[in-house]
Amino acid sequence: MAAVANVGSELKLQGTLQHRGTAMDQCRLLDCAYHEDWVQWFLQSITKEGPSGVGTIKLEQIVRADKELGRSWCSNRLSH
Repeated sequence: MAAVANVGSELKLQGTLQHRGTAMDQCRLLDCAYHEDWVQWFLQSITKEGPSGVGTIKLEQIVRADKELGRSWCSNRLSH
């Protein structure tokens, strides 16, 4: 059974990502400071204004990008 995280708001997403970062640090998969930089970059991108004619980044887009980055990171990590 897969665990499902509640990421329905920026605050919930931040908490979920920080929890994951702590777990990854404890398992020595990813340094907590690196992960925190990643989380902050994502969260800051939500509040930034995009170029003229481009909408703002939505929370769902951040979640999707995080999943893709995670898959890519795991794939690269397992292949080495």
